[in-house]
Amino acid sequence: MRCQALQFLDLSPCDTADLFLLCSGCIYWELPELFDQRPPKDAMRLLKERWLAEHSAGRVLGKVARAGKELRGFIQYGPPEMYPRQLEYRSGPVSGDALLITCLFVAKPYRGMGIARQLLSLAERAAAQEYGCAALETFARKNSADNPSGAAQLYVACGFEILREKDEFPLVRKAL
Repeated sequence: MRCQALQFLDLSPCDTADLFLLCSGCIYWELPELFDQRPPKDAMRLLKERWLAEHSAGRVLGKVARAGKELRGFIQYGPPEMYPRQLEYRSGPVSGDALLITCLFVAKPYRGMGIARQLLSLAERAAAQEYGCAALETFARKNSADNPSGAAQLYVACGFEILREKDEFPLVRKAL
C-alpha cells in the first residue's frame, strides 16, 4: 500500500461536507444562536458553507490537511470579532492583538503524527504575515483531546502559555 503525501490547503466552503465528518458542531463559534437551537446536521452544514463563503472572500480562515481526497485534520482561525461565541468564555476575552483559533481537529487514526503541529505552524505564519497579529490565542480544553478547539496539553507543548484559566477552557496564547 502506497503512502499518500499530506497536503495543506486553504480552508474553503467546498470542504464543509468533510469537516462535518470530523466535527458535527461546525457552526458553534460563528453562529452560536443557531447552533444552540440544534438544527439538523444538513442544515448546519449548509449554514457553515454559506458562512465560509461570505467571510473568506479575500482572506484565508484556516487550513485542511488531506491525503488525496481524505481529510485528516483542519484548523480554523480568524479575527476574534468574527466568532461571537468567544465572548461567552470565562477565561476570555481574546486579546485585541491576537488571531483566534476556533478549531484544531485531527481525526483519531492520525493523531500523534505531527499534523496538529503543522497546522499550528501554518496558523502562526498566517497570523503574522496575512493578518499582522502579534499572537495566536484559543480556548483549549484541559484533560481532553476529543475537543474541537484542541487539548491544552498540545498547545503548551507547542509553545503556548496559559493566559487566563477560570474553568475547563483556559485561554492560551503564543506570542509571534
